[in-house]
Amino acid sequence: MRHLYRFVGHIALPACAGVLLATLSPAPLHASDPVSALTEANAVARSVYAANRSSRLENSGAVIVVAFDDLVLFRGGKEVVREGFTAPVYHRLKEVAHIPLGIATAATAGLDIAGDTTWRQEFELLTDATEKALDGLDDAGFSAAQAARQKRILERSLSYMADALSRETLLRGELVKYAEEVTPPVMVNSREAAEVQLDGLHALFGAWRQSHLADDAIGDLRVMVLGAKMPRPGNLQFEYFVRVMGDDAVGRRLVYAEGIFDPDGAMRLLGTILQDRTVATLMFGETLRLDRDLLADDAAVHLKKIFGR
Repeated sequence: MRHLYRFVGHIALPACAGVLLATLSPAPLHASDPVSALTEANAVARSVYAANRSSRLENSGAVIVVAFDDLVLFRGGKEVVREGFTAPVYHRLKEVAHIPLGIATAATAGLDIAGDTTWRQEFELLTDATEKALDGLDDAGFSAAQAARQKRILERSLSYMADALSRETLLRGELVKYAEEVTPPVMVNSREAAEVQLDGLHALFGAWRQSHLADDAIGDLRVMVLGAKMPRPGNLQFEYFVRVMGDDAVGRRLVYAEGIFDPDGAMRLLGTILQDRTVATLMFGETLRLDRDLLADDAAVHLKKIFGR
């Protein structure tokens, strides 16, 4: 999709293109400078592409952007409502779980890199942060059972780091023992965090279906889920909407917006998707053709010539 601009010059321009091109006011070109003329034509074509991409959103219907802790509803490309669905305890459970992961990160680097002593400074920082976290457990909003589990995780983490700092070098066996002890309660945190966020998402989306989406068929709804590349597989928000919308929606009306972290960015991506798929259907007879690099098919053929496989 992102490569369409190279070929958009072959497409008939819309009626508004005259106004747009006049606004661009390109500098006069000389017939003796074909390279500059091509560069300028490419710039104009790309400007036309960008202008029309935005207009696609005006007829996009209901779009939900899942923005980490919030649902954001757009209609006609405009934000209508934004509400949070993630309870604070979700973050508290993950924050405690991240502490052993940070310790493991520092320790494995210290074991794998000969002569490395950075782990000592990192353990000292982690020790200070973990002690403060332990002191604040009573005010973190945990249930009694959750608080007891967090206390076990944090106290075991402190004892492991204290023992490690008393030695000149890290011992792999002690690290493995620590990991074996803290991983089970960390995974309970993971399970509870997933349940909390899914329950919140399900409750809010169910309410929206009655209040904001009553006139919209789920078959016409588009959903953009924001997230980083790692971890992408199994993203719980994406998987929730797979269950709501069906497997056929994946990649078509349900999109994981990788590397995009704000709703407006997701809507710009949606505009690109809508425009590229319309043009791809017209030019190539394949709706998803511009979802992959336009050069991909021919490049695969030529790579086979180069490498013989």
